[in-house]
Amino acid sequence: MEEIEYRNRAYELIGILSKSLPTQVDNLSFGYTSLLPAKMMAFRETLYHRVVDLAESALELCEQKQIVPAVILGRAIMETSAALFTLSVKCERFYDDKITLEQLDEYLMKSMFGSKEGDGYSPFNIQNAVDEISKQFHGFKKVYGQTCEIVHPSWPGVQGAYSNLDVEKHVLLLGKEYSSLSYRDSWLPTVLGLELFLTIYNDYLEPLKDVVKKLNNAEVAQI
Repeated sequence: MEEIEYRNRAYELIGILSKSLPTQVDNLSFGYTSLLPAKMMAFRETLYHRVVDLAESALELCEQKQIVPAVILGRAIMETSAALFTLSVKCERFYDDKITLEQLDEYLMKSMFGSKEGDGYSPFNIQNAVDEISKQFHGFKKVYGQTCEIVHPSWPGVQGAYSNLDVEKHVLLLGKEYSSLSYRDSWLPTVLGLELFLTIYNDYLEPLKDVVKKLNNAEVAQI
């Protein structure tokens, strides 16, 4: 895809997501005394808000040709999609009796309330989520790895992004205008992350419904 195609698709995706931004989770709609269904939906919908918030800022940076900052947000969007996918995977495993109710709840508590600060839940390792989504979407890990190279202060994200050596004059030229990165680099992680988030959000709802049915032994009108 050319840069203009990435740009157009990015705006199309954020337009779709923004129109359906959830505003609340009705905890009483699940018909079960456990808080676990409400936790699942709360995590799902706050991820939705996060991905839209990140994407809106990422698109502004892409337009301004701020490649490195745009890629940093693009990686965060990819990670948010990976977190949403992992939620579905965990629900499937619980429904298939591969993990216990307590294990599912521990995962949710770590994902929702985990922090390296304080004595509460330790955070869920995002690399585990990246590994999970890469099993289903095989190109994910390659793009994510390329993105990390720019995000980290290694050659692509520092020397490659802000300098160029004039060999004849023996001068290192500094500035974004000397970047070896392409503007495609700034659009790609955002577009891929949004594509996956929309796909996962729409197509992977059944595992969450299955969890509620297993707990409640009944169909759920809205989830």
